Amino acid sequence: MSEISHAGNTLKIGNEDIHLRSEIKEVTQLPNKILVTIMADPDDRPETLSNIVCYSYNGDFLWSIDVPDRSASYGEPSYKGVVVEDGNVYAYNWNTYKYRVDLDDGSIEELHKAGK
Repeated sequence: MSEISHAGNTLKIGNEDIHLRSEIKEVTQLPNKILVTIMADPDDRPETLSNIVCYSYNGDFLWSIDVPDRSASYGEPSYKGVVVEDGNVYAYNWNTYKYRVDLDDGSIEELHKAGK
């Protein structure tokens, strides 16, 4: 498996540097995928709100997470990070809502209130 590191907006997978559009907040390594949470851009453009991206260990871009509906997420369309629980991966936002992530395509499957 390739060594993974990051600094600023650069993700390093093995010897490959991948430059992302914003600063990297966290990197979550799964058995066959790397999830990267980047800072959401403050200008609120739809294309910048999808702030979790997925790469293979070969450095291939796989997907960008779906953005939740503002009404379902109580106005907070970007994510704070990801967590792995009971074999599922969830993205969570600032309003304590979390969404189960389909690791095949980055779609969000369910809405949960964190702690419920």
